Amino acid sequence: SLPNDIDCIYHLAQSNFYQDFPLKAEDVFNVNLNSTHQLLTYGQKIGISNFIYASSGGVYNNFDGNIDEKSSIKKHSKLGHYLATKFTSEIFASQFSNYFNTQIMRLFFAYGPRQHGRMLIPRLINSVYDGKSIKVSGTKGVSINPIYASDAAKALLSSLNLENSNIFNIAGSQEVSLLELINKIEKKLGRKAEIIHEESQDLKLIGDIHKMAAELHKPEIFLDEGLGKVIEKNYPHS
Repeated sequence: SLPNDIDCIYHLAQSNFYQDFPLKAEDVFNVNLNSTHQLLTYGQKIGISNFIYASSGGVYNNFDGNIDEKSSIKKHSKLGHYLATKFTSEIFASQFSNYFNTQIMRLFFAYGPRQHGRMLIPRLINSVYDGKSIKVSGTKGVSINPIYASDAAKALLSSLNLENSNIFNIAGSQEVSLLELINKIEKKLGRKAEIIHEESQDLKLIGDIHKMAAELHKPEIFLDEGLGKVIEKNYPHS
């Protein structure tokens, strides 16, 4: 039932059960890995020119500074089942680079209206709104640079113009700690969260976006605006 007159495949699928290992391991395998292999072989069969794959910035080691596309990947035993399927799909895609361009997009905490409630930012918003406790590792929690959905979409769309295979970090331009992110959500909702600090080192998972900004798209939506759009959609009377 798939079309045979296309020249590009965007593979953006993610299993809804990424946290449910080992109970839903088969679903994660089929959605994250098996489907990738099927689409790659199908693309080669019909002669596509571009294959764009949405992977995850989680495959990198955690660093104290920015992570660029040449930074080291976690040891395989540390990836976990979900990230192992994502990284293996990257390897699968690279094997087809002699037949078509492969663009590996490693997303860092993409967010936007109507996002699944199990993802980080909607989960934080829901927890603040419902008055649930939120655990923060260390003094501030992990520092990240989330990207708003429309910025991620524009970056992925621009990849159609590339003439070679690439790997890109897809992330926002604004760095924020988990605690700072919660504080922003508190102000927009007019509610206070219950914060539980856990003893741990403050980590950074910041995707360097120099390559993305130069070759694809420079993020336009900053956190305050993006969070406002999500909260307005999900909680219009806040």
